[in-house]
Amino acid sequence: MRHRLVVSAAALVLTALLAFALPLALAVRGLVEQRALDGLQGTVEPIALVLDASSRTCAELQLRVAQLADLPLAFTVVTTDGQLVVTTAAGGSPALGGELVDAAAGRPGRVVDPQRVAVAMRLSTQVCGQGLLLHAAGDAAPVRTQVRGAWLLIAGVAGGVAALAGAIAWVLGRRLAQPFERLATSAARLGEGDFTARAPRSGLEEADRIADALDDTAGRLGRSVDRANAFAADASHQLRTPLTALRLHLESLAVGAPGPSVDAALEEADRLEATIEELVALTRPDAAAGDLDLTELVRERLPAWEDLAAQQGREVVFEALPVPLVRARPGAVGQALQVLLDNALRHARGRVTVRLAPALPSEPRGTVRLCVLDEGLRTPGPGGGAPATRGTTTSEEVRRGGRSGSAGARPGTREAERGLGAGGRGLPLARALVAAEGGELSLHLDPVGSAACLLLPAARERT
Repeated sequence: MRHRLVVSAAALVLTALLAFALPLALAVRGLVEQRALDGLQGTVEPIALVLDASSRTCAELQLRVAQLADLPLAFTVVTTDGQLVVTTAAGGSPALGGELVDAAAGRPGRVVDPQRVAVAMRLSTQVCGQGLLLHAAGDAAPVRTQVRGAWLLIAGVAGGVAALAGAIAWVLGRRLAQPFERLATSAARLGEGDFTARAPRSGLEEADRIADALDDTAGRLGRSVDRANAFAADASHQLRTPLTALRLHLESLAVGAPGPSVDAALEEADRLEATIEELVALTRPDAAAGDLDLTELVRERLPAWEDLAAQQGREVVFEALPVPLVRARPGAVGQALQVLLDNALRHARGRVTVRLAPALPSEPRGTVRLCVLDEGLRTPGPGGGAPATRGTTTSEEVRRGGRSGSAGARPGTREAERGLGAGGRGLPLARALVAAEGGELSLHLDPVGSAACLLLPAARERT
C-alpha cells in the first residue's frame, strides 16, 4: 500500500510538473530569442540612421559599412532585388534568408535559427541607384547557451519539487499505511488462534473502524472457541467416567474368567479412549501440524482393524511404497483413516487393502496418497456377500477440499458417497479432517472395487 501511494503521488506530481515545465521551457526560449533580437535591432537601427544621413555616394556607403568589420556582427547591404553591395561577412558570403523579404516590404525582418541571429531593415537612401537593405547577423551560440541555462534551471527546480513531493508522499504513505500494516499483523495473530490480540488505534477513522470490527470478531471467536473447548472437555469427562467403569468391569471379568473375548473388549475400550483423546486434542486451537510418518501411523493403528476383519472372515493388508513425510496432525489423519476402514468393513466385501504410495500424475503435485481399497460393495438383503451390480457407467472420482457434505460435487458423487456409506457423518467428517490439514479426499467407486484415498501434502523427502 505504501509503495502504491508513493508511486501514485509521484506520478501525479511528475504529470503536473511536465504540464507546467514544458510550456514554461518553450516560453523561456521565446523570451530569450526575443531579447536577443531586440538587442540586435537596437544595435542596427542607429547604424542605419548614420548610413542614411552620411552616405552621399554608393562608394561612401561601402566604405562606411567596411568600417564596421571590427564589430562582432556581419553587416551586409543588398539591393531590393538581391544584388550584393557590400558585406563584412567572412569570405564575402553572407548568410541571407527570408528576413530580407520582410525588410523589402518595409518592416524589420527578424530571425533566429540554430546558427545565427539576424535582423534586416530598409535604408532610406538610394545612392546606389535603387532601394537598399541593411542586414546584420550574429552568432546564435550565446542565445543557445542562455536557453540551455534557463532549461537547466527549470529542470533543477522541477527535480527539487519532485524530490520534495516524493519525500512528502513517502511520509504520508507511511502514515497512511502503518495503521493498515498493524491491522494486518493483528489479523494474522487472530488467524493463528490468538483471540486476545487487539488491533491498535491510529486516529485514522477508516483504520479505526476496521480495528473495531477486528476486535469484535476476535471477541466473538474467542468466546465461541472457549465454549467449544469447555463442551469438549465436559463431553470427554462424561465419556471417560462410564468408560473407566466399563474397563473396571472388564478387568474384573478378566480376573475371574479370562478369555479372548474379554481381552478384545479391553482392547476396544482402550481404542475408544484413545479416540476420545484424539478428538478432544483436535478441538484445541494450538494443535499444530508436524512432520508425520504415515507408514508408522498405519502400522500402529492397523492391528485393531485386522482383528475386526478377522471376525468377519476377512483380512486387512498394508502395502507401502517409499513416500516422503507429510505435514499433518496424527489425530486428524488417524481419525480419517478410521472412517475409511470402518466404511470398508461395513459396506464392502472381500479383502481390504491399505495402500501408501506417491500421488498419481493426475493428482495434485507434492502430495502422498493413502488409500483404502476393497473388492466391491455388498448386495443388500440375504446373502449380502455378493458383489453389487451397478453397470459400467458408475465409475466416478471426486477430489474435494471442502468442509461440508458433497455440495458442489460433480455428477455421480452423491451416488458414490452413498455406496461408500456417506449417508451419516463418516465421509464428511473425514473430508473435513483432511481439508483442515491442507489435503483432499478422493473417492472412486465401481462394481469390482472401490477406493477412498487421502491426498496429503508432503513435508520433505526421506533421507
